[in-house]
Amino acid sequence: MNLLPMDETHSRLARLIAPLTVDQFFDAYWQKEIYVANRNSPVANDWVCRIDDIDELLSDVALPATQVNLGQSAEGVSMQIYSRGDYIDGAQVLRLHRSGKTIIIRAAHLWLPKVRELCEHFSGLFHCETQANLYLTPAGTHSSYPHWDAHDIFVIQLAGSKRWLLYESHLEYPLPSYRFDRDRHSVGECNAEFVVHSGDLAYVPRGAVHHPLATDYSVHIALGVLVKTWADLAVQMLPEIIARDSRLRKAMPVVANKGFDVERCLEEMPNLDRFLNDASLRRQALLALTREVEHGRGVRTRGQLNQFARAASVSLDTIVELPFSSLAKVETTAEECRILFNGAELKAGPDHVSALTFIKMHGCVRTGDIPGQSDAHRIALVQKLVDEGCLTIQNP
Repeated sequence: MNLLPMDETHSRLARLIAPLTVDQFFDAYWQKEIYVANRNSPVANDWVCRIDDIDELLSDVALPATQVNLGQSAEGVSMQIYSRGDYIDGAQVLRLHRSGKTIIIRAAHLWLPKVRELCEHFSGLFHCETQANLYLTPAGTHSSYPHWDAHDIFVIQLAGSKRWLLYESHLEYPLPSYRFDRDRHSVGECNAEFVVHSGDLAYVPRGAVHHPLATDYSVHIALGVLVKTWADLAVQMLPEIIARDSRLRKAMPVVANKGFDVERCLEEMPNLDRFLNDASLRRQALLALTREVEHGRGVRTRGQLNQFARAASVSLDTIVELPFSSLAKVETTAEECRILFNGAELKAGPDHVSALTFIKMHGCVRTGDIPGQSDAHRIALVQKLVDEGCLTIQNP
């Protein structure tokens, strides 16, 4: 039978950044430089999203008003003007749009399945949270003021064109907890620009100051990658460090009615070097951070309701598959095997390792081809994985 590869994340990134290769992208651009792919192909990004998909979204879906912003040249429109209760008034949104207001749909991946799939792929590749915002900008207008973002952005241009003005930045690697504030953060001189047209792609690393201008009617997706940083690792380590060293839990010395005794505080401040240099503590924190990301990944349930309706059962000829783009991990120790398939974490005995590794490797398999002690053993394992939502049965 034809065994299908499970993970196409790598090829999806390659398709998005073409003609650059994935290795070239990571070597030369990732977290370093802006990359622009001008493809001269207006439909090159239709596999991600089409204008028809957005038209249906605005006309047929009750979008929460809190997820939609309208404005012009960074001046926002009051939500009360374009909402009815908790949801947008689609006709009013489009009236305002025709008058020159930009539509921004936050977390558009929640309603656009192909965009959601791409976000889930990127979550797996970059091992972090991702999101997709949708910008519909009338010609000759800005969708924002000059600013930097605290996450990396893949700009997927779907229609029209946009000119991105770039400025000197005074902040390197802003964290997600930072928010750009025009009153506090300065912007340098405009020193470069690029233009993207329908079908083009641009990568903008976090911290790069930009100011997009729609040169004609423009629609683009900003796919944000909220990377994990060394700061996240430090935060992950801190609770354990505090638990191990009681001195950190002591009160700092103060002078009555005068506040902290600064010099004495500096003298008595515990030295954290021995903790920060503890390899086992760093490993423990990294593993905890990894588990946190894994359990934050999306769970793919498509097809499971269909299984219920068909009362599907497992036989040796049943074809099962890991849901597309879902996380699949098999970790073994001398005592047990831990699996994480499609958001479900299960424990199994060492005798299941070869079977589970086989499923993870191929993604789509015939039950009878899975390594096992017996046919009954194969069927029981697959039925368990189907019941837990780890696998789905292909509909004949």
